[in-house]
Amino acid sequence: MRIIRLPILRILLIGILFLLYSCNSKVNSKDYEGIWHEIVKQNKDFVIIDCGYDNQIIEIVKDSLFDYGIMEENKSLINHKKNENKQTFYFLDKQEKTFYKFSWVNESMEIIKCELINDKQKIFEKYFIKKTGIDKVKHIKGSSIDCLTDEDVGDKINDTFVFENGNKTVLIQNTNCLSIKDNNDLILLNNCYDDVIIKIRHIKGNFIPLTFISGNNSIDIDFYDDINDWTSNSLTYYFNGAVNKNEQFKISLKNFNFNDVFENLNLKVDKENLSINKLKDKNFLNNSDVYIISDMFMSNPISNENITIYNETANYFIENEKYNEARIILLEIVKFSPEKASLYLSLGDSQWGFEDEENAKKSYEKYLDLLKINKNDINKIPKRVYERIK
Repeated sequence: MRIIRLPILRILLIGILFLLYSCNSKVNSKDYEGIWHEIVKQNKDFVIIDCGYDNQIIEIVKDSLFDYGIMEENKSLINHKKNENKQTFYFLDKQEKTFYKFSWVNESMEIIKCELINDKQKIFEKYFIKKTGIDKVKHIKGSSIDCLTDEDVGDKINDTFVFENGNKTVLIQNTNCLSIKDNNDLILLNNCYDDVIIKIRHIKGNFIPLTFISGNNSIDIDFYDDINDWTSNSLTYYFNGAVNKNEQFKISLKNFNFNDVFENLNLKVDKENLSINKLKDKNFLNNSDVYIISDMFMSNPISNENITIYNETANYFIENEKYNEARIILLEIVKFSPEKASLYLSLGDSQWGFEDEENAKKSYEKYLDLLKINKNDINKIPKRVYERIK
């Protein structure tokens, strides 16, 4: 009996190809075209927070993507699209540096997760619901924490700067966040920097003239386009009125850190001005602030030799109602000497005066615990301690 195998193999092969095509078509059929409204995940539920204005909206129309934010809107052409691992990538450039990444969270509810990535940095990660599914989620009234006020909106953008050739714009937001956009509203850089205030020096040119301020210190740097970053080879540094220059130090705007620049430059600090003995000068203390205290710690780390001076300085600040300065010092002191009860009493007083009542109560409780452990006389405990920890 002759067995014919070839047609069976063909049928099996056609079936496998059909299944693969069907699966692939199913993935590609997940079309994100349409209008998507921002929602928020609270525990296991999704809600729309009503603040009296539209939250972020994303709209995809054929080869265009519109991103309508609370403060601004971006309109971008989609260069190309990819489907990979149940995710869809909308690339805004050929090099695939800037893209929106979409993935389904709940298809029946029409809920997706959207991420915006620019040069490997995540700009945001949010949830959205399709316009047709808005009524499927709960709407709640937004609080002052959730929503922007008119005052917030007015303070959001501090300064802007347009390149001389008009092809790029720099924005400073909330005093320490910086964005760079091209004339197509494409985000080239979006960073926030810790412990500094950023200002623009309005000098004509095709570079970014910035000043970074930290306490009494500041750095002027002009950043130039350097392929995937903005860099500079020189800076002007101001320390308590003294100027230092260095022409051989490459600085990155993307990875800029004020303290790292300070340390790497090995700038000469005015040791006399930051001598620990300056803390014995009442005029110096009366004119000092938290930044001077921070510089003092950098030059004079707490030790057994100077802890008494620091403690006396903190007590002087408390007596003169400079609670924040006292608090900064005492936080460092208790790290160095964590078993001394009286330090926590002073720390609690400084925190209470600074209106940080929650941490003040913790300091007072630590003070009481140490008194019990060390079997100190509890009759000498100030009445304010018991009154404040109620």
